[in-house]
Amino acid sequence: MTGFIRLVLAVLAAACAATAAAAPAPADVQPSGSGKYKMYLWSFSPSHKYELEKHLKDGDPLRAVWSTWAQYHHTRDLPLALRNVDAIVRHWNVDSTAKVTYGYAYNNMPAGWWSGMDGLMLPWLLVQLGQEGGRRDLVDLGRKVLKKSLASPLEGGTLWREGNRCWFSEYAWPGMKKSEEFYVLNGHLFSLGAVFELARLLKDKEAAAAYECGMRGMRERLPEFLGAGDHWARYMTTPSTINPSLYLIYEIVQLDSLHAMTGESVFFDEGIRRRALLQRQYPIYAVEKNGRKEVFFSSSGAPHPYQLDPYQRVVRCRGPGGAVSLATFPARDGFDKSAFLSAPVRDFDLTCELYARAGSSEILIYSTSDFVKAGAAAPQPLRYETRDVMLDAVPQKDGSILLQPDIVSAPNGPQYLNTSGRVSLAFRSRPLSPTDLVVLEVEASEPLNYSISLNAAGKTIMRYGKPLKQGRQLVVLSSLGFDEGMHFHAMDGITFYFDTTRLGKQARVKLANLYVVDQYGLYLVHKSTGIPMLSEDPASLVKM
Repeated sequence: MTGFIRLVLAVLAAACAATAAAAPAPADVQPSGSGKYKMYLWSFSPSHKYELEKHLKDGDPLRAVWSTWAQYHHTRDLPLALRNVDAIVRHWNVDSTAKVTYGYAYNNMPAGWWSGMDGLMLPWLLVQLGQEGGRRDLVDLGRKVLKKSLASPLEGGTLWREGNRCWFSEYAWPGMKKSEEFYVLNGHLFSLGAVFELARLLKDKEAAAAYECGMRGMRERLPEFLGAGDHWARYMTTPSTINPSLYLIYEIVQLDSLHAMTGESVFFDEGIRRRALLQRQYPIYAVEKNGRKEVFFSSSGAPHPYQLDPYQRVVRCRGPGGAVSLATFPARDGFDKSAFLSAPVRDFDLTCELYARAGSSEILIYSTSDFVKAGAAAPQPLRYETRDVMLDAVPQKDGSILLQPDIVSAPNGPQYLNTSGRVSLAFRSRPLSPTDLVVLEVEASEPLNYSISLNAAGKTIMRYGKPLKQGRQLVVLSSLGFDEGMHFHAMDGITFYFDTTRLGKQARVKLANLYVVDQYGLYLVHKSTGIPMLSEDPASLVKM
């Protein structure tokens, strides 16, 4: 993610206002008016600890280049920026290779893979600093790196050309095949902005043509990421992978920035569509009980309720009775402070705005005066029957389930391995809306890996679950967290598949209450039971 220069031009501001007036925006959903290059500054604050030496040692070109650019924007220390970029050039021998590669393996890619994100941000950084610092050598090197990046990934570059359409690859590696391209939207958007700025700075026809080609490729593929009637957006299409909430928010930051940079209305429109998803899935609640009124917001929702992403949430309300402002704490401060916000209000004659915050950057998600009315009664458990306790799972008289290590239950050797203990919960079919959360109380004697399915009239959607911890915990699911669950509208059962291949000894698991609730209902279950929610460290979620 790359670069910053000055203020948004008046003509772009006028274009933005005109587009806003014409766009088919959902009620009360508005763009953020973010700065022109906010996507390249997101998560970096003026007081950020810039660790270039660490990034070089880690072999992480994106962090090295992105943080160097952000530091220069915040400090305008040109001599420091030039020293930093010279260190990057030396470390990766860019004069000879015209590219930067990653020094560590990532997913199934061995060390030595590369990306259009830093592959195009680096030449932008070289050209910008070279022009401002009178360094012709950096400008020339920037042209060389740009040319390399605009080659096909098959040739060590980052740009797939398909007729008059193009796609910037976020992940490429030696020996990669075209069929292996992931098609990651946020990486393509990041690269689009960088190549747009390179075309502007260098007045380079090849870069301008690559931008236009990339725009055509993006327009064609946008419905694959968020189609008509979809309740959530996808992160990438090969394979189809649902977007974690932090990437949906970051895409909005990118789209706002690209609209300000280019004036292209498609960026504005796509930002509006993603804001509408967040407003639907993450509403602000109006709660009234015992004559007391309060507004409530939860960061725990679709598609992965256990992932409290590292962006803080800020809610600001104003009305005739005054103003209220509340914010989540950093996720490291505990689940309650990170997930749930509430504040007393005099009445609900309010307008509230939801923001996401990273470092010193904020972005407006939506503004609304239309709150979801929350009930105060405790959610009622959904009655179910436990069926099909089988394979390495053995029912016990006390209602618990004994899990046998597969080597115990399959004594005849590797030709007969169960590998899992299966437990099914069955209940009367009930509707399941995209905003519903499925909550189960689970107690495990040992940490356990599992996969889980939601079932409906013979149809099944499945995903891996966040590994269980030892003790009691709330397992919370959204149907949108299942790649096939976008249009899953009812369910009549849930099945656990506990992995027994890694069990060193017997383990017990007990399934207790099952609820189907909204976000406020999840808060009530968590509060009334005192059971912690199975959660995930947000630091593990972010590549950038």
